[in-house]
Amino acid sequence: MTSDQLLVTRTLANMARQAVHIGRPREAVLLSQRGLDHAKRTVTPRVRALLSIREAQGWAALKQAGPATEAIRRAHDQFERGPDDRDPEWISFLNEAELACLEGMCQSDLGRHSTAERLLKRSIALHTDGYRRNMGIGLIRLASNSLSLHDLDQAGEHAARAATVATEITSTRVRQEITSLGRQLGSHKRVPAVADALERIADISVPQRKGKTLGSGALRRP
Repeated sequence: MTSDQLLVTRTLANMARQAVHIGRPREAVLLSQRGLDHAKRTVTPRVRALLSIREAQGWAALKQAGPATEAIRRAHDQFERGPDDRDPEWISFLNEAELACLEGMCQSDLGRHSTAERLLKRSIALHTDGYRRNMGIGLIRLASNSLSLHDLDQAGEHAARAATVATEITSTRVRQEITSLGRQLGSHKRVPAVADALERIADISVPQRKGKTLGSGALRRP
């Protein structure tokens, strides 16, 4: 309606992310590709990198390793071209840590759990306090990935860290995902590290009382 191609591109990127989140990966691929069609030369490399990694997430959820790997390569090629004076403010969250996290999620979905572990750990190490929500999501995926590797101690430790982050921010998505992670961990509660994580998750899964104030990290959501 406004002929604002940058707004169209941003909307398509957000819709692609949501499509992955609600279990519609094929739509995520199509939305990302449509975004890249709109992008052409009117947007910066960082925006094209975001659209490419969103496409990769869709392919990975579909278990299509070839197209996912190609989309990841394109995302890195664009990202490595560096920032641009024309970069929109909303792309600032896509830093080195976030790209590693999103690629790690893709690799985990493709069953490449050792590669995913390396990427997710790198992402968490790079994250700053200003991106606690992103770090929390990375820790949740790292815990789930550790479960796939049958490393229950590490899964419990990562889940406990994620629970700590979840108490610092007001992110519904993080709370939903960590509650889901708790269900995955439930059958391993005899492992001490898992039992500790489950206790922390149970504490934050209870609805917050009216008027309760959370930490200032809630104000830093990118």
